[in-house]
Formats: sequence, structure tokens, C-alpha cells
Amino acid sequence: MGAITMTTGCGHRTDSRTAALETPDFLSHICDAPTLRLLGAAYRAQTPSEASQETLIRLLRPRVTAQTIKADYANGDIITLKGWVLSRTEARQCALFSLDSN
Repeated sequence: MGAITMTTGCGHRTDSRTAALETPDFLSHICDAPTLRLLGAAYRAQTPSEASQETLIRLLRPRVTAQTIKADYANGDIITLKGWVLSRTEARQCALFSLDSN
């Protein structure tokens, strides 16, 4: 897993810091944008207390790194969405990403 980078064509945010938070780097290499949005919508439905953009940004800041995601897996902080097992951080990134398409 690498550091978070913006994938061309996936997001439309003008704030580059928010764009970096919302894009799950590892998943963006194996999933297309519609799949990321689907996973994000599923996470927001399962976790309504974290469904707002403001809450997700607060939970993902100050930054997301590969180490953050590895720590989630190591600590068992995972969630299953649509058959995918994701770290909580990756799920939150997908949720933030999915809000950009609404």
C-alpha cells in the first residue's frame, strides 16, 4: 500500500488536502470510481453517524498514510462492505469520495 494520491478523473474537489484524504490509493488501483462510490455509499448507510463530509474530514485528518491503513488491519479495525474487507480508514475515504458525486 502506498501513500494517498489523487487518481486522475476520480474526484472533483478543489481543496487538494480534502482530495488526498478522500482517495484510497491502494483501492484506486484495483477499483474504478463507480465501485469506490458504491463502497462509500454502503459505509455511509452502515455508519450514519459518520455520513457527513465534515465528520469524515475530521476523522481522516491530519492525513492518511499507508501506515494508518496497516494499523487499522493490525488492530482489527476493519469493515465488510459489499463483500470487500476494508480498513476503517479506507472505508471512510470511500465514503468521502462518494459524497463528491452527490
